[in-house]
Amino acid sequence: MKKFKRVAVVVSMLSLVLAVVAGCGKKEVKEGVSFDKDVLTVVLAANPTTGYTWAASIDNEAMLTFVSDSYETAPQSEGAVGVGGFTTMTFKAVGPGTATVTLTYGQQWEGGNKGETRAVTVTIGDKNKIETASISDAVGETAVPADAVAPAQEAAPADPNAAAPAE
Repeated sequence: MKKFKRVAVVVSMLSLVLAVVAGCGKKEVKEGVSFDKDVLTVVLAANPTTGYTWAASIDNEAMLTFVSDSYETAPQSEGAVGVGGFTTMTFKAVGPGTATVTLTYGQQWEGGNKGETRAVTVTIGDKNKIETASISDAVGETAVPADAVAPAQEAAPADPNAAAPAE
């Protein structure tokens, strides 16, 4: 019985150590914006296996330019197929002023479904140093999942007994 308890304790300790080691090296990724001097970084959840990707449009490229984007599978799902992750977009400040980056998540081909839209507002100071950057959750309207789009409503037929509008 003592030997069984000792083996159970060793197995439990080994399981704990393996669980801790398995979690090492995996970084936690969060959505948001950050900046350092003249570089703006935007991180957004994405799942390109669905055909949905993020596209960026800059309202004033004399102040802010697109540098690169990359995709990384979420750390906890590494090796899994069809899982989401994060898109990281990098921009560079090239002139003082305010610029807005409109980010659209959707199927970027003609006629493709569109998902949510976000806006990043960036204030750039002297020497092209970014002073502030903020992101809004939606631009102009509430995001609606592509599978939740309501069909267009048809106009009701006119009631022949209704009074004519006054002129």
